[in-house]
Amino acid sequence: MTLANGVTADIVFSEVLSASSKTAVQTALDTGAFEANKPTYSWTGATLTITGGVDGTTFKNDVTSNITDVAGNTGTTATSANYTIDTRAPTASIALSDSALKIGETSTVTVTFSEAVTGFTNADLQVVSAPQGANTTVTVTAVSPTVYTVSLGGMTVDGVYSLSVPANAAVDQANTGNLAAPSPAVVARGKEALKTLAP
Repeated sequence: MTLANGVTADIVFSEVLSASSKTAVQTALDTGAFEANKPTYSWTGATLTITGGVDGTTFKNDVTSNITDVAGNTGTTATSANYTIDTRAPTASIALSDSALKIGETSTVTVTFSEAVTGFTNADLQVVSAPQGANTTVTVTAVSPTVYTVSLGGMTVDGVYSLSVPANAAVDQANTGNLAAPSPAVVARGKEALKTLAP
């Protein structure tokens, strides 16, 4: 399970623990996977709520049989699921294979996210600049959960074209949307040699 920014995790016991057992449970978390990345804890009755921690930290709580309730009765062993703290939105970087094209050529755009994402499709890309009356085609192909290639083609009018990845085009495991990322410009010209034209 992945915890997004501001989301908490609860460990629910069948009854209220003794004060020493509450401390023991928290100490087990602090000396386990959290180490120096200690979260904050709050108890409400028999429920321990965990808040905070450092992005990317994975933890699991093993509750040993030496915990007791307020009457001194010993509890049974239990192990929680793994949890990962995820407090950051994914970012995206954009690289062009060719920024100077002839009309009818295609540029491959590589979009790389800072972490694995899902939901990134053709519909999520925006052509933010294009000459009036121009047509474009955009096709997204997933290379991996973090890398996507985009084929930008179909340009029919001389001029500058650019794509952007808008905010929330994709989400990470915590369902947090990505931050927006603008694209470098692609210059498309007619059939004459591009090297004679200023970009």
